[in-house]
Amino acid sequence: RSESNNLTHISPFWATFMSGGLSGLSFWMVALPIDTAKTWIQTAAFSSDRTTTTTLPSSHPQQQSPPNQHPQFCIKSVLGEIYAQHGITGVVQRLFRGWQVAFGRSVPAAAI
Repeated sequence: RSESNNLTHISPFWATFMSGGLSGLSFWMVALPIDTAKTWIQTAAFSSDRTTTTTLPSSHPQQQSPPNQHPQFCIKSVLGEIYAQHGITGVVQRLFRGWQVAFGRSVPAAAI
């Protein structure tokens, strides 16, 4: 028998399970950094409702906003400031913090 025939004998369950798991993992590899940056921005906006000083987590400098006006943040500015302070390694470490949990839950959830 040829090798190509052996590949067609994979059980439909395992093929579906593996492709679902890999798709879940692939999704979170792309989405986790964006989701993390979004959460930083939302947290900064929430804290600006309480005071006029806003901070982003673990390395974003404080920004002053005029009273009754929300500071404007975007993913590009957040990542740019972290990169300026910590380099590419710092950006990757901060964006993928908690990857074990995200990847660990995504594989079984997408596979089923």
